[in-house]
Amino acid sequence: MYNGNVFELHPLAVRSDKRNQGIGRTIVTALEDEARKQGGLTIYLGADDEIGDGECSLANVDLFDDFQGK
Repeated sequence: MYNGNVFELHPLAVRSDKRNQGIGRTIVTALEDEARKQGGLTIYLGADDEIGDGECSLANVDLFDDFQGK
């Protein structure tokens, strides 16, 4: 769909007790580095992958208690 020029991180979620430790930053930096190596021009961070009552299709659980898209 994106001709190999766009990368997507979908979703980015860090367990609440592991936040503020640079984990999300490390994931995004690694993706940026890999996208750059492969000629990527754009990175999308998706937050719209809900099914049913807002469960994320990643694990069929609601990762976002106060997600505005519900």
